[in-house]
Amino acid sequence: MLFLLFWSTGTIMAQGTIRGKITDDLGESIIGAAIVLKSDLSVGTVTDFDGKFSLEIKSNQPETIIISFISYKRIEKTVNPKNGEVVVLNFSLEPESFDIGEVVIESKANRAGDFFMEKIKQNSATSIDYISSETINKIGDRDVSSAVRRVSGVSTVGGFVAVRGLADRYIKTTVNGSKIPTLDPFTNNINLDIFATGLVDNIVITKTSSPALPGDWSGAYISIETKDYPDQLSVDFNVSFGYNTQATFKDVISGARSSTDWLGFDDGLRGIADGVPLEQANFPNPINSPNLYQQFQSLGLQGYLNSLGIVSTTPITQGGDFHRLGLVELGLLGAAEFNNGGAFNSALNQYNELYPRTQFFQHFNQELADIGGKFPNTWINETRRAPMNFTQNLTIGNQTKLFGKTLGFIVGFRYSTNNRYDPTSVINRTSISREFVPADGGPQPIGNELAFQQQTAAEINSWNILGQLSYKLNNNNSVSFIFMPNFLGESNSRTYFGQTLNHQPGLELVLGDDQYYFERKQIIYQAHTTHFIPSRQIKIDFNASYTDGERNVLDFKETRYLQDAATDTLFFQPEFNPNRRFRLLDENLLDARISAEMPLESMAKRKGKLTVGGNYVRHVRKSSQLIYQLNGLGGTFIPNNNPTEAFAIERFGIEGREDFDLNYANAGSILDNDVAFGNIGAAFAMIDFNVIPRLRFQGGVRVETTDLFTDIEEYYERGLEAGHPDRQFIAGVQANPGEVQSFDVLPSLNFIYKLGQNAENPTNLRVNYFHSLARPGFREMSPVSLEDYELRGRVTGNTDLELVNVRNYDLRLESYFKKGDNISMSVFFKNFINHIELLATPGGTNFTWENADKTTAVGIEIEGKKTLIAGFDLRGNVSFINSETTINGPITVKRQMFGQAPYIVNGMLTYTNDSLRFSISASYNVQGRKLAAVNIIGNDVPDIYELPMNMVDINVIKHLGKHFSVGCKVRNLLNTQFRRVYVFDSGYELDFDFYRWGTEYSVNFAYRL
Repeated sequence: MLFLLFWSTGTIMAQGTIRGKITDDLGESIIGAAIVLKSDLSVGTVTDFDGKFSLEIKSNQPETIIISFISYKRIEKTVNPKNGEVVVLNFSLEPESFDIGEVVIESKANRAGDFFMEKIKQNSATSIDYISSETINKIGDRDVSSAVRRVSGVSTVGGFVAVRGLADRYIKTTVNGSKIPTLDPFTNNINLDIFATGLVDNIVITKTSSPALPGDWSGAYISIETKDYPDQLSVDFNVSFGYNTQATFKDVISGARSSTDWLGFDDGLRGIADGVPLEQANFPNPINSPNLYQQFQSLGLQGYLNSLGIVSTTPITQGGDFHRLGLVELGLLGAAEFNNGGAFNSALNQYNELYPRTQFFQHFNQELADIGGKFPNTWINETRRAPMNFTQNLTIGNQTKLFGKTLGFIVGFRYSTNNRYDPTSVINRTSISREFVPADGGPQPIGNELAFQQQTAAEINSWNILGQLSYKLNNNNSVSFIFMPNFLGESNSRTYFGQTLNHQPGLELVLGDDQYYFERKQIIYQAHTTHFIPSRQIKIDFNASYTDGERNVLDFKETRYLQDAATDTLFFQPEFNPNRRFRLLDENLLDARISAEMPLESMAKRKGKLTVGGNYVRHVRKSSQLIYQLNGLGGTFIPNNNPTEAFAIERFGIEGREDFDLNYANAGSILDNDVAFGNIGAAFAMIDFNVIPRLRFQGGVRVETTDLFTDIEEYYERGLEAGHPDRQFIAGVQANPGEVQSFDVLPSLNFIYKLGQNAENPTNLRVNYFHSLARPGFREMSPVSLEDYELRGRVTGNTDLELVNVRNYDLRLESYFKKGDNISMSVFFKNFINHIELLATPGGTNFTWENADKTTAVGIEIEGKKTLIAGFDLRGNVSFINSETTINGPITVKRQMFGQAPYIVNGMLTYTNDSLRFSISASYNVQGRKLAAVNIIGNDVPDIYELPMNMVDINVIKHLGKHFSVGCKVRNLLNTQFRRVYVFDSGYELDFDFYRWGTEYSVNFAYRL
């Protein structure tokens, strides 16, 4: 909700209710401040633990209210509310000892505006940046991942955030300060594109720590603050229609779609078919040639044979005694003719006529044939017409009385559908010498494959709900609850062709169709209570958050076939066995926090206070994979050169057959299923006081205990210790559990020195130090090895990963001017021990994680906001970072830090014309080339880098009347490509992959009450 702040002591013409908040000169809430009518001192109220108050004015004449608190200057304000109007007045009280003058902040909303957040930033003991709802509305971003990259030092790729160029491992993102699970195998951070900006008040990014914050971050601590209930009825509705230059109304490739894809989840089309065994032990194996025991068994003779001592392992030879006994039992051979050779041959002929081999084959393989018919023939990509992109937001909030107490509520809903398509992208899988120097005629790689041309498409559907209730029991106690479900479904498809270097004579092209669908669900439950003990002036906050999360990859398929150039014939590669993969992830997280804040009586004049608290996080994750391999295609020709026919359901039938054409086999393994548990405990103590009037200190210590464990599920349930002989090997390494246990003491120090005494336009010097951690993710330390869609290779965890320790040093000079202008410069240094990197193993198609020995990053950030001329505002920030990773060994290697961008530039120019009620903004974002995958020393394949993306967005908004507005936006104006490249020692670059997702033009219609 938007704060419209201005300095004033004038009269407000209205009648009804006066509401607001009272803070001190540092922006801290003042508890127990008195607000009374000057005409009748018996009519009044006091502020609660948040510094908030509400006072009804029944007179229809102007009244003067008095705001006072011990040791602060008294404020008088004339008000005249009418017709039930709610007027919001926020006051900042100045200490009595300073003759600075009173400050009155007036508004008709609250914390979602730039001015309010700027005050929070100025008075924060830590270094923070932010983007408010006010700014988000100007630039028109629809999800948090797009909005947050406007902040100083922030960049995003695919919904994940990097700050100061640091990879998202060192970023901690929370919702209202509480952690939620990532649901992503390749990041320790949450994907921000699931959160709608319409449900957010502001996004606060803290860059230097305090003991009250979790210790497992270094680049930034991000808190997505959901909307708070308003002081009066508020309705916000907007709808947006988008046209993508490469996708909208065009024929794009797509896998088969289910009837509920538009809701962000699959209706069962891609699910594991009913009746298909999930466990490997229960999956039927093909029996192509049933032996005599099996034949007799199918004819009902098993009991008879067992009575004779014959079991399935007993050899029954043709014409042997057991064979003859079976024929006797069937009535085909008389007992008296047991040893008669002629009679036996006659009985055998009758047996073959009565019971043909097709009967036995069908009897033993019918279940397997039925399984083949239950999976749909959706292997080959289709073509569909892509619709317009669409987003809709609706938020309603208000407050009322329940049992005479204030009950505030807000309900929000957001739905989005987005299509993207690139018909000319490139992927590359190759083994090339890192010392390779290209010839004049172009690259001559030494390896298996060259670049593939591909079409790639994605359809993303998501929706979110925010429900919040806040109940004020009295001035000293309140409770609030939040319910926030988030659903997202993403369908990815690609069709490609290319050429192998080691192809057989006459073979020219490799073709393929891949499909990858995942659905993600996060249901967040949060509770927050605040309590104030007046006698001791102690404020207690308790927060609890529980997230139930799932991420399911459904029917992940990769299909590849060859084309003979001479005959234009299509056929499958020899030994080609495609499969259908299903990955089911269940991840739940409990985050509980408590803190108590109390004044230090011995430091009353220095505004000293002590904060103590604790935190407990319980994290449980279970991941499983099911693989159904399709047999029978390797080396076969494709009927009518139509790959869809090759997978026809009819080919799984076995009626009248003695063998299979196609059949499924369970290719999964117990090594694909793992469990993980995490327990993080923390306690902290922090002191905050003014050393001298201009120098403020905040600091203390936080202790954290880490207990992380992950293992193959079956081994964990059996209680097998590490190194047990029953533990199998994965990629040449025994599948032992991954464990991290640690006790860490994390000090942090923050000094803020005011270089001037101008409270309205301060200049601050900040000096910060904190010790932090980075814990390996469950997927990184798990022993499992899985195929990855984007990397197009196998990724294996490393159970020996260690916890990362980081020392952080920060110096920041910031100055604030009139009209909201400001400028700041920060210098920072970070020292990493055991930095974790993604490595490519020899061959370049397998990946794992390793700890690096030592890494440092030093950088400078400059940011500012300037009103150029009336109506024109310029916001900009630039960051330059130099990083170095050292790998010790027989040869010491130094290189750029994995995941670290060397520079980041953000800029936004806004023009606002209040008389025309019109605004236009243009924003720009780019980050420098960063290391995306490191190749192991001695590996022939060069390192992989992600190249800069120049992103330009334009947004125009025109208000129509009091409540309506219309807007137009252009996203990715330059249609910048996402590109990763191999970088050779010679400096030559070869594409690893690149995509262009098109420019989007959208129009937005909004109503706001």
